[in-house]
Amino acid sequence: MQAAFGSTDERAKVAVWVIRAPAPAASAGWCHRTCTPCVRGAARQSRFGGCPPPVAEVTVRAPMVCRAQPWSGNWGGQGVSGETGGDKRAVVGYAAVAFYEPEVVRYTIAERKWLLELARRAVAEAVTANRMPQVAEAEVPARCREVRGCFVTLTKAGSLRGCMGNLDPRGPLYRAVLENARSAALRDPRFPAVGREELGQLELEISVLTEPQALAFSSPEDLLARLRPLEDGVVLQVGERSATYLPQVWEHLPDRVKFLDSLARKAGGEPGDWRGPNVRVLTYTAEVFGEGETR
Repeated sequence: MQAAFGSTDERAKVAVWVIRAPAPAASAGWCHRTCTPCVRGAARQSRFGGCPPPVAEVTVRAPMVCRAQPWSGNWGGQGVSGETGGDKRAVVGYAAVAFYEPEVVRYTIAERKWLLELARRAVAEAVTANRMPQVAEAEVPARCREVRGCFVTLTKAGSLRGCMGNLDPRGPLYRAVLENARSAALRDPRFPAVGREELGQLELEISVLTEPQALAFSSPEDLLARLRPLEDGVVLQVGERSATYLPQVWEHLPDRVKFLDSLARKAGGEPGDWRGPNVRVLTYTAEVFGEGETR
């Protein structure tokens, strides 16, 4: 198969070879037309679904490894065994997908400082004048214009004072920082609005997120095993309710069971709800930086 598709890039964590279906040579084209979209879609979603009948057999190598990780899939190629020799009256169709860990975006010290100063301005103007700072887009660093999700966290004397954000990217990062900083100061329902006298006592932190990915698991115990403390931000969905904890929450709740119990309560449920039916979990990672690091 490597002769048909070439060698896998060294950066690939998993190469998945899909044996699509035994089929007569005359049906090989049909097999490609019907199954290839399934595999291509799986590559984009980092997971695999079934192929339509009358395909007789589909074998996926190491599928759970791919489903368990927020990896992106790159299409490698397709072919049939008859193309490389052998009996062309009965062939097997193949497809290859190589999976890669998402690249971690690292912001420079200058970019971090710019974003934190922007968040500080947003908090100050929201509290003192109930307005948003004006930002000329030409002055925004290029990477701060990229579409990213983020959270802005406010602390006071080491205790949480507000935290608001968006998991799904909705616009340029700098706009998300502005809006989430203002919301953290004025709209976090857990706290009263920040007062003028508090501005000098606040510390700001920004978390820039990767896009959340569904985490596949077969049981509550399997879910516990797949979570990565201090690395994974976690979205817990129980029916219509949902809540998230950023990766840094693991510092305060290092035990996986207590972490999920607390997250279930945050979602408006009971501890242990994550063990029940209708549960969906997504994970993401975050680049986290605060004012203390850039001074």
